[in-house]
Amino acid sequence: MITINSSCPSAIWETQSELGEGVMWNASEKAVCFVDIEGKKIHQYRLNDNQKKSWNTHKKPTFFFPTNRSVYLCGMEDGLYWFSLFNGSVTLFYPLEEKFPNNRINDGYIDAKGQLWFGSMDEKEKKLTGSLYLLKWDQAKPYVIRQDREYAVLNGPVIDEDKQILYCSHSNAHEIFSFDIEDGQKLANKRLFLKEMEGYPDGMALDCENNLWVCLYQGHKINVYSSDGQKLKSIDFPCPNLTKIAFGGNDLKTAFVTSARAKISKKDLEKYPKAGALFTFDNNIAGKRQNIFHIPDEVRLEE
Repeated sequence: MITINSSCPSAIWETQSELGEGVMWNASEKAVCFVDIEGKKIHQYRLNDNQKKSWNTHKKPTFFFPTNRSVYLCGMEDGLYWFSLFNGSVTLFYPLEEKFPNNRINDGYIDAKGQLWFGSMDEKEKKLTGSLYLLKWDQAKPYVIRQDREYAVLNGPVIDEDKQILYCSHSNAHEIFSFDIEDGQKLANKRLFLKEMEGYPDGMALDCENNLWVCLYQGHKINVYSSDGQKLKSIDFPCPNLTKIAFGGNDLKTAFVTSARAKISKKDLEKYPKAGALFTFDNNIAGKRQNIFHIPDEVRLEE
């Protein structure tokens, strides 16, 4: 087993995000992208020239992924949208959960086939109305398959592509589950992977050794677990709410982590002035490359 060595996290962009989330590495732009859900913003930080750019959105953005076309896939509170970096325009292409007006879309993941797996949650984080979905296409027509249900807040998901195992967290219950993936599109054999009691398990990522990196909300840290659930390392941060991690840089050994100011009192914000910032640290083990969302050729877009 390889020992994990990481540098001390430092803030590289103090956006003061209310709910920073959805961080991902865009290799083609050599940039890290992330969202502020409550602040209704999408951010991009290009490392080569330190260019920082932000876009305001009309609804709450929750995740943001590159595609095989010129648009980006953006999850928002009420559905899935196309987003243009050129002019900031957004176009709804699939509304979701209209029967649950108090729900919103939450975390997502693109698998090696270019498919989107994503979850929903109750905005008040109480009712078990959240679900786990897979987006599919019938030529140019999108549709979703519900894979699991009864979550108050569903985070993750991430996939071990080698073993075809999906992980996701039921954050409120401190639970991380694992599933087997059958035929690339169906989940089976749900089981509890671990109970995370050092904080609320939020966004997650896998490294090239298939270790699971778990951001902890109200936990001040990221915990790293082997595929058999053994805790390998904890990485401490100068703020309590860590929300999502992604690996990037030329060698995928630079970690980027979003954080949140939400649910921190004004008094405690004086103790944690870096809360809501984008953090980074170096690691000796590379992460997994960001997959690209595949839009079928039959789908016509205004690009």
